[in-house]
Amino acid sequence: MAKKHSFGPFLPCHAKVLMLGTFPTEEKNRKTDFYYSNFQNDMWYIMGKIFFNDENHFVKSAEDKEFNKEEIEKFLCDKGIGLYDVDEEISENTKGSINSSLEGEKSADIKALLKFLPECKSLIALGLDSAKSLYKQFKEFGATKLEEYGNETSFPFEGGELTIYYVPSPSSACTMSRDEKASFYKKCFE
Repeated sequence: MAKKHSFGPFLPCHAKVLMLGTFPTEEKNRKTDFYYSNFQNDMWYIMGKIFFNDENHFVKSAEDKEFNKEEIEKFLCDKGIGLYDVDEEISENTKGSINSSLEGEKSADIKALLKFLPECKSLIALGLDSAKSLYKQFKEFGATKLEEYGNETSFPFEGGELTIYYVPSPSSACTMSRDEKASFYKKCFE
């Protein structure tokens, strides 16, 4: 029996960027059924820092350890940023949410998702497992392996060009500082 992804992709129809993690954190470690809602995850601190010069911009309540889901969704829609994961199902034997322990059983079909996002020309791989999965899905189009943070690969896709960027995982398991992570993310959005 496999663990299934607990919520669907967040895909603003005008998204220009699709950020792809590996799999949602365990339900017990998040406040809402939304991406990166574990208060220890750096994603919303990084995005607040990059776009608002305030890493706490998306914090709803520090006391309750909660992000402002409505504010995040509005921001993502305004900026044209979609979110999903490269694995839709993982092994039931998987313990925790650390990417290196995940055993993917069913990958998300990212090429199919892009059909719903005609303006999307960039994918951001959040961590090594995401980068590996995207390489497998797009190598037939000319994607190259992304082996170091900050690497990117561009190739022809669906009558245009698609670029995949590789950045560190926002997970607290990635020991890089939040500022270091933010510097890689910022380059993708420039």
